[in-house]
Amino acid sequence: ELLARVPDSHIARQHGLEVAHTVMAQTLAWRHAWIQGRLREGDEGLARWDAALKQSGLNPGTTADLTVAALLLASLTEPA
Repeated sequence: ELLARVPDSHIARQHGLEVAHTVMAQTLAWRHAWIQGRLREGDEGLARWDAALKQSGLNPGTTADLTVAALLLASLTEPA
């Protein structure tokens, strides 16, 4: 969700804002497919897209870091 709404700053620093916006637009397409039920966990197309990002040296590291931090915070603040 985050990567579909905000260009990743790590990608922007490494490759420019235009590339970050391209990845954001691609992510938005995957998000729509998920919402519409056309994408399942473990989807081969998604795995190929992930591999293509890696092969191109595109790492949405800022988004990943923020996601992990948010999940950790949620788990720490969730009532036991």
